[in-house]
Amino acid sequence: MLASLPARAGNFAAAGVLVGFARVNLTADTVTVVTAGGHGTKFVTAGSSGGSGMVVLFHGKFPKTLANSDVVVQATADANSDEHAVANAVVTSVAQDLIVVTVNAFVSTTGAAVDGDVCVSVLAGRPPVD
Repeated sequence: MLASLPARAGNFAAAGVLVGFARVNLTADTVTVVTAGGHGTKFVTAGSSGGSGMVVLFHGKFPKTLANSDVVVQATADANSDEHAVANAVVTSVAQDLIVVTVNAFVSTTGAAVDGDVCVSVLAGRPPVD
């Protein structure tokens, strides 16, 4: 059975808004935000969590009722080599002024940390109604 969720004009979450995005460079445990933005995001900070991991923090003003279950995160990795890169991401926490995303970016054939850029997109929606 497919679940459907109608979008309503004026409802921030129902519109599927891109509340944050960032291109973050991961090189030898050094993490640098290259570019960032999004509806509600004022700035982005990031740091290494060791190896192929990083934490990306989207600072801004987000809906008061936004919860982890309302947020969808997408991440892609672009290695500086010819190797295929993979990125996995999870929303760690959501608050009115901060969304925290944990990302793991690695080379698919070796499991080594990506030496390159990781792109993270954070979208606000709401769960389907049963």
